[in-house]
Formats: sequence, C-alpha cells, structure tokens
Amino acid sequence: GGCIRRRKAALKSLERGLERGHASARVFRFIRDMLDDLDLSRIIGEMSDAVLYGYQPCEIMWGRSVRAWAVTDIVGKPPEWFQFDTDNCLR
Repeated sequence: GGCIRRRKAALKSLERGLERGHASARVFRFIRDMLDDLDLSRIIGEMSDAVLYGYQPCEIMWGRSVRAWAVTDIVGKPPEWFQFDTDNCLR
C-alpha cells in the first residue's frame, strides 16, 4: 500500500506543461483550455491504478460547446468489469 501511494504521489507531483510546437495559436489555446478544465491530478491518480492490475480502463467523456467537441473528463473504470478471451481480445 505505501509503495503505491508514494508512486501515485510522485506521479501527481511531476511538472506538467504543454508546448505549442507547430500548432496554430487557436488550436493551442483550445487544447490548453480543455486541459485546464480537467482534474488532471484525479485522472493521473486513477490511471496509475494500472500498476495494480496491469491496465486501467478509462472512459473518455465528451461534451460539445458552441464551436467544437472537447474532452470534459476521463474516468477510470473498474478493471473487473472487463474480460479478455484467450486471444487477448476484449469480450
């Protein structure tokens, strides 16, 4: 338990940033604003549960604004909800 808590805390404490690269100013602002609206600390915490199970299913929640679709949340789902067959395909 303690090792996992420390690992999650370390992940959450890492510096996060976004670089514009070759994106237009409009696209960069859109992505930056979308990420600013997400609870990244919670999302990272949920996604880091993959250490316990080998994977972490997540549902991407989408919403539509006046101009565009955007990610509004990413929610971790219980791994026990998902099963794989012998070919490692989701059933």
